Amino acid sequence: IAPAEPMMVGALLLPAALIATVNIRAPGRPILEVSPASSGRFDTMNVVMPVVLPADSTGRMRMFYYGNDGTWAGDKSVKPFVPTGQCGLALSDDDGLTWEKVEGPLEGGAIFSPSKDPSAWDSLHVGVGDVLVVRPAGLDGEEEELCMYYLGAARDDPVEMRGMAFQGL
Repeated sequence: IAPAEPMMVGALLLPAALIATVNIRAPGRPILEVSPASSGRFDTMNVVMPVVLPADSTGRMRMFYYGNDGTWAGDKSVKPFVPTGQCGLALSDDDGLTWEKVEGPLEGGAIFSPSKDPSAWDSLHVGVGDVLVVRPAGLDGEEEELCMYYLGAARDDPVEMRGMAFQGL
């Protein structure tokens, strides 16, 4: 069943004891919204399941998320029943209060998309599971290396989890 309204990302501050939660934004206002339908981006229907990394050496926080435009793999005949599709990246310079989407190198501004190989296990849709810093940026000029664990599926396959390494995000 597809949701009637787009899914978006919110944020809560959680105390250590998890006794209560405090919304860091005004109630009813997400911190990351779907892109306008006319934008041509991959995330015009849903933006969900954020994975946020702490500020890097530049002071930027990075949010990896997944979303879709109401289709899977651009196939208008397949209506998604979950909000996965492609993966995006947003950056924050103010401790996560506001976020700006990065225009990724892939179609629709995504940073990671389903495989173009129709026989691949992840050819229909993908979504972020977690992102880990594998190697921090080095003083010797080496780029930081990240590993994104992601889920994906083909048309007739169950969802699987795999990992993909990224550098320089």
